Amino acid sequence: MFIIYALLAAVCYAMQNNMMTFYYRRTPALDASTHRGLILGLSGLPLIFLTPVEQRLPSSEVFLYMLIACICGAIGNMYYIKAIALGSVGIAAATVRSISTIGTISIGLIFLDEHLAREELLLVAAVIFFVIRIGRAQNYRQNFEHPPGARFAVSLASNYASRTGVLYAVMFVFLAIASRSAHPFVIAYMLELGVGLCGLFFLLLRHLITGREFIRRISPKDIFRVMIYSSPTLLGTPLSNFSLKLGNAGIATAVLSSNIAFNCLLAWFIHKEKLTTMQVIYIICLMLSIAMLHTI
Repeated sequence: MFIIYALLAAVCYAMQNNMMTFYYRRTPALDASTHRGLILGLSGLPLIFLTPVEQRLPSSEVFLYMLIACICGAIGNMYYIKAIALGSVGIAAATVRSISTIGTISIGLIFLDEHLAREELLLVAAVIFFVIRIGRAQNYRQNFEHPPGARFAVSLASNYASRTGVLYAVMFVFLAIASRSAHPFVIAYMLELGVGLCGLFFLLLRHLITGREFIRRISPKDIFRVMIYSSPTLLGTPLSNFSLKLGNAGIATAVLSSNIAFNCLLAWFIHKEKLTTMQVIYIICLMLSIAMLHTI
């Protein structure tokens, strides 16, 4: 069942990614991530009210786990936004998802004592392979012109995406630990709001150290747009936490990486972007690999 939860979460994240890209590309990375987190902290309040009263206040240990997850999430989001602003969305997403999956499996051995059977490792490797192939086949940026020094920009985008993957791996492991000790709805709300608050803290530090503008102002119109466009996360993050709570964190993270396939399908449906034959083949192979994971 946890694989179904992860697949549904991947669909939600793909919906958000397609809609939020417009904002990420015209707003400084840390500001954009902070705006999103703080706005979700407001629109996500129903998650708390949907949680049984006796489970709304997690333990002090959970707060510590969530602090680590939120710090990694805030910095990771900033790097990811930088990556998609400089390079290909598809390649950035594939890099982040593949590295975060490998990292979650590796770190999970230590903190979660989770081990994968040989068949599971092979199928996870297949998922990572097809995610990378889909990412390279994507053409999200066909009308995007790189700034001068395009090779440097692409290299920097890859560097940012790699950092994001490592940070997300740490985040997923501590989210798994927290979700197994508290209600996933509460963990989801703490994550989204916590990422916004951590971003706000980093912006304050930047302002005090460099004298730069504290935080980019956001218009009421953009607040509403970000609230609507990021709303799928309010379903995606709880579903992701349920998958981390109920199953192996490494497998759940691998299944979450399928959001890159749903990105392609949504871009085809919403933006009328053409799907190549190879993309369709890779997407089918990816889904078959996930289906086989589900049957093990």
